[in-house]
Amino acid sequence: MKVPLPNLPNVLRRIALLGISLLVGLSRTGCSAYNTDNEPLSDTTNVTERTILLPGSVPLVLVWIPPGSYQMGRYPGEADSQSDEDPQHPVTLAYGFWMGKYEITQQQWLAVRGSWPGTAPSADIGLGNTYPAYCISWDDAKNFITTLNAHIVSSDQGPLTVRLPSEAEWEYACRAGTTTRFYFGDSAECSATDCSDCAAGTLPGNRTNYMRYCGKSKPVGGKTANAFGLHDMHGNMWEWCEDDRHADYDGAPADGSTWIDSPRASSRTIRGGGCGDYPLMCRSASRGGLAPDSRSDIFGFRLAAVQ
Repeated sequence: MKVPLPNLPNVLRRIALLGISLLVGLSRTGCSAYNTDNEPLSDTTNVTERTILLPGSVPLVLVWIPPGSYQMGRYPGEADSQSDEDPQHPVTLAYGFWMGKYEITQQQWLAVRGSWPGTAPSADIGLGNTYPAYCISWDDAKNFITTLNAHIVSSDQGPLTVRLPSEAEWEYACRAGTTTRFYFGDSAECSATDCSDCAAGTLPGNRTNYMRYCGKSKPVGGKTANAFGLHDMHGNMWEWCEDDRHADYDGAPADGSTWIDSPRASSRTIRGGGCGDYPLMCRSASRGGLAPDSRSDIFGFRLAAVQ
């Protein structure tokens, strides 16, 4: 199936997001109106969940990510990949952690913070309780985390501390034991630089069953989860990580910890790709970075947590 191409200048701009210098200061008017919905859902078995009740009894579901090892970065010869994903290197997480089953939603944002930090969501881009929160900067996400941690303590829901995931944790959680371009396979029968659809590659069905791309934002959880039970790790919203942005993985930690400079760098890492992007930007290894105060309607976040 072929899906119509979005407006070409917007597409070229999204491809430019892969360059850190072009990510800074991004301004957009909205995700493309084109849609690639194909929404079969399936249950993921053997997933351990924990629910935090936000103010107003709004639930926030976390899933347990077990300890393990993986190869971080692009594999040799990976199609449509970038040099900032080199060198591929082993990472061992000797600990497990919790991670948001979904991206933070608009209802969850308002339950914790009460108002929007900048531009409020709109019907043109995506509006509703279960839509992801967007136009959220790294700084905004950190303010949400500070407020939520105080609520967890005051409501006696600990011991639990929420935070942004490290970049290594994010990719480990996204891959969920896989080594292909996406957690559903390499999807090699169609291009990653246009809006076409084809077989997922490893998992059944097409890549549109698992990834939201070349479209507009939709309610979280509308695509099939990965083996860890996480939804929307490919597309829908770019997701902030705690790490400073680095041009490649030379000197990266090998234990899953955050990679933070002293003093802190001018940019933060963001992962996962957005609803209006081509598939190449939604790959497991794809990386971006921008200033911590930057907002866009394809920038949101998902929480990690430790006890």
